[in-house]
Amino acid sequence: MPRFHVGAVLDRVPSPRYFEGASHLELVLRGTPRAATAKKMRAGLPSGATLAVQVPTTIVTGPRGALRHDDETPVNELLTAIAALAPRFVVLSTGVTLTPAPRDREALTTFAERLRQAGAPQLVWQSGGPWEIEQAVAFAQRIGVIPAIDPFEPVVFEGPVAYARVRAIGVHARLGDGTLARIAEAVLALPAADTFVTLDAGEGPRRAKRLAQILAGESSDDAEDEDASDDGDEDDDE
Repeated sequence: MPRFHVGAVLDRVPSPRYFEGASHLELVLRGTPRAATAKKMRAGLPSGATLAVQVPTTIVTGPRGALRHDDETPVNELLTAIAALAPRFVVLSTGVTLTPAPRDREALTTFAERLRQAGAPQLVWQSGGPWEIEQAVAFAQRIGVIPAIDPFEPVVFEGPVAYARVRAIGVHARLGDGTLARIAEAVLALPAADTFVTLDAGEGPRRAKRLAQILAGESSDDAEDEDASDDGDEDDDE
């Protein structure tokens, strides 16, 4: 039976209440924390939760182009922080910075291999810009990287682990129950044994909780009753 791990994209470790509705967290690193700080951040997560760490944009955009650096210190510091945080995944979102050009393909391949040699966890890559979806998925799988899936874009994907990322922008800026139901339908269609889903939205924790409920087959009435009991409480991500 497939397993689903749903959470939000946040730039800090949330309170324990967050994990009452979510089982996964994608943590955005605005900078690279020292090892001692990273260990404290990790200690703030419950034992059953899974963690993904997003690569800082300062490393994605190098002085000589995407993922290319004259000074390897930032990458080495990132690897030290990753070792202390002990995440399940490292998430690399390249946007328009990384193109399908040969030198950029080589840069991504080299970066993925650098992480593997350092014993880092599995790399998840979110492509963007000029990449065609099928093109990006095929290349990611060829170099041993998990392609991030956009649930709103149909794609042929095979593998034991899938990672879906949703950004609340444009026509999908508001993640209401109808939109979440579409996301759930796409996620349920994936052939993976384990599927991780993250929502990058203003109400990411609350919407992630609702998506987890939909995937578990709970009705909207159940969710409304539970949400009513939460009125007046602090935000889930605080």
